Amino acid sequence: MVRALLDGKKTQTRRAIRPQPEVVGGSDSPGCPERWLEWKDVDKGYTPSELARLCPYGKPGDFLWARETIDALCGCDAEYVADGERLVDVHPEGWDIWRNGRDLPLRTVPSIHMPRWASRMTLELTEVRVERLQEISESDAIAEGVSEADFRSGLLGDRYVPTNRPLEEFWCRKCRGEGVHPALGSNLGVTEVDCSECDTAEKLYRNLWESINGPESWSQNPWCWCLSFNVHQMNVDEMLGRKAA
Repeated sequence: MVRALLDGKKTQTRRAIRPQPEVVGGSDSPGCPERWLEWKDVDKGYTPSELARLCPYGKPGDFLWARETIDALCGCDAEYVADGERLVDVHPEGWDIWRNGRDLPLRTVPSIHMPRWASRMTLELTEVRVERLQEISESDAIAEGVSEADFRSGLLGDRYVPTNRPLEEFWCRKCRGEGVHPALGSNLGVTEVDCSECDTAEKLYRNLWESINGPESWSQNPWCWCLSFNVHQMNVDEMLGRKAA
């Protein structure tokens, strides 16, 4: 969801906890906002374990660097796929793909392989909490970056989930992102009606979640890490340098 981050529309993200806890406590540990007590079934009753599950993404105040798909052009130059912005001569060692005698004119680097030095956005965590996936509110879904305009334009697959899968897989299964679908009218003729499967931000987010995690992943209702953050338009090492100064 790079465009949503760039446009300031995305300030939350959710990640399923792995492995899923049996029961999660309702409040964070005192003085340690990134920890949540895990409860287990012990001796036929629920007893708080002595362990706390540490959020792998950090605690409030920590920085995460955003990864995105880029086109490596030559040497150290690159272009961000999301908006075409150029990245020029920022790393003296260049790209690994040009080493060992390989000299490719263009190479797309998936977000998962993006080097840290090429990142242009830093996320500063402001809150870490745990909740069931389906507990997401309408305002939280909006903070996840989904918008009706982007959904209707068919950009969900392009902007938010870089993939080789067809765009149709990211649209509403009922209306395919059109917002309306055919239905029988009162006179038994076919008419168009508003789609009730994607008319709220929460439903749009459900469709996005299932496009990433599978068609039954929403109904599984997993416990999730819910991360809130501020977006800084700069490299994480620059952010850390400013913080240390």
